[in-house]
Amino acid sequence: MMHDLDLSRVVPAARPVVEAAARVYLRHTEQWFFGLLIHGSALKGGFIPGCSDIDLQIYLRSEAFTIYGQLPLEICSAIQRDLACIDPHPFQYIQGYIRSPLPRSDYVGPIPGAYHMLTG
Repeated sequence: MMHDLDLSRVVPAARPVVEAAARVYLRHTEQWFFGLLIHGSALKGGFIPGCSDIDLQIYLRSEAFTIYGQLPLEICSAIQRDLACIDPHPFQYIQGYIRSPLPRSDYVGPIPGAYHMLTG
């Protein structure tokens, strides 16, 4: 299934990088995927060229995770392999957090108004 990405609120300089990274995450997590959001300066603006990162959060169903709460190593390796092919310029790097729908006491969650759903 191909997901449409809403890049409308993403800073123009970040759009090609965000789209490429989103496609990598979607390709490798499709069977568990239910949401992808962006936050930080790639969304709000004010990024520092060569220093700022692109902040993504990918939400997957619980069955994606091992009993230790992590994605299987082979999935992580495939994602990293493909992300490494993306030039993040003018950003420094792509930061992606894989999230489970299970509540965590040490995680507040997305703050309304501070993020944008790219898809899901």
